[in-house]
Amino acid sequence: QQQQQQQRSAVPLRFVRAAKQDGENAQRAFDDTLAWRKQHSMDTILYQPAPHFHLIKQNYPHCFHLRSKFGEPVFYEKPAQGDIKTLLSTPGLTMDTLLLHYASICEFGWQCLERDDLAKSVTVFDLQNVKLSDFAGANLDFVRKASAFTSQHYPERVGHVHIIHVPSWFKLIWNILKGFVDDDILQKITVLRSEQEITEALKERIDINNIPPEYGGTSMPLGKSPEEELLQQLIEHNNNKNSSISSRIRANNNNNSNTKYNECKGKNCKFCTWKYARNY
Repeated sequence: QQQQQQQRSAVPLRFVRAAKQDGENAQRAFDDTLAWRKQHSMDTILYQPAPHFHLIKQNYPHCFHLRSKFGEPVFYEKPAQGDIKTLLSTPGLTMDTLLLHYASICEFGWQCLERDDLAKSVTVFDLQNVKLSDFAGANLDFVRKASAFTSQHYPERVGHVHIIHVPSWFKLIWNILKGFVDDDILQKITVLRSEQEITEALKERIDINNIPPEYGGTSMPLGKSPEEELLQQLIEHNNNKNSSISSRIRANNNNNSNTKYNECKGKNCKFCTWKYARNY
């Protein structure tokens, strides 16, 4: 009994809050997360090569971009511009591969960029040019599965979510989707349509100097932030340590043919010596 109490005291506060202070449910959720992490080698995923990284980013745009006024990491995602079907037709790429890529992005955000275990983030979902058909098939399957594991295994990380550039018919879809979203999360979601209301809403949480020009701000463009540069360097480092992967990327990834592959400096390498913030 004393050992069980010690185990429960080790359950992170985020899981306790997500379970509405229910100790049994919090313990169960935490155990499930630890099992999921072990199953997918999450504690080493940021040390592993990612040969499809650039291809996935090109066909499903997503990136970190500076911070909010409250110090929260800001993440932009463009599911409407995603082409999951094309990615799944690529040899060696499966839905599980895509989900592991997304999990590695979450790990980079919470293990590297923001190491505070109680920190939250701001997410901007850009639905510009979304079609009704996008709410079906591979695109929907990916978004649904990615949302499910992030909610389950990264609880209490949502600071605010902006869903922007929604079409006029989105309200019908949203009224259905809301039924599957926790009330606490619903209160943190803002749905926006016009350019003016998008910029004004973003400015409430993010300084104009940290908003990308694509959304009326004055920062560097999306994909050019220091966070994304660091992520690119990490992927370059991991891929370059595997010479066969490095050669294949150079030969096949014409869009990134100018990428410089620097030699690892071993014990002086910031990526080799970098440590995870936590094992969950």
